Amino acid sequence: MRAERARAIGLFRYQLIREAADAAHSTKERGKMVRELASREHTDPFGRKVRISRHTIDRWIRN
Repeated sequence: MRAERARAIGLFRYQLIREAADAAHSTKERGKMVRELASREHTDPFGRKVRISRHTIDRWIRN
């Protein structure tokens, strides 16, 4: 159960950042994408509406 939850969260994070994390994008393009992602509401793996901060998205991309 715990591993399943962790997998769902990891997949959610990856799906959220995958385009912005692409190395083909310039820093300016990536910044614009991250700001856009941070400005929207997202549905997490458990059906809740969440907002993800720009700082958090940047951290997910770095890690």
